[in-house]
Amino acid sequence: MDGITCFITNDMTIPQEQVIQKYREKNKIEEAFREMKSQLALRPIYLTRPERVKAHVTICILAYLLINSIEMMLRKAEITQSSEELLRQVSSCRLNQVGLKNSSQRSLTITEMTDQQEKLVKLFSCEKMMKPKVINQFNNFLL
Repeated sequence: MDGITCFITNDMTIPQEQVIQKYREKNKIEEAFREMKSQLALRPIYLTRPERVKAHVTICILAYLLINSIEMMLRKAEITQSSEELLRQVSSCRLNQVGLKNSSQRSLTITEMTDQQEKLVKLFSCEKMMKPKVINQFNNFLL
């Protein structure tokens, strides 16, 4: 009986395709934790205060949710690249603080984006964030 799988459910209203799909999705949580451990560097950490451990794990879970959201948006837009490739592409885009020597005045600029980076900005609806007025609001955090 190799290669044969039997599915049993007590809900007869669910179409058989959906039953099969749910079975295939059963490992999603385990895969999520495996991915968090590898991609997000969720490793044994040596923190002594429980609130710091909770904060670290919370940040890792939020990062995982962000990566999943990015991948869903990429699939929806029928873009085949992975979230890792996307992050690699945008990693060269930087926020730069520029100022003159002997002057306290500073301004912020973004490195010139490639065509692909601009497409991604539009895909994720981040055009407003790239405007100088919004960028310069970050000045308060950097000073």
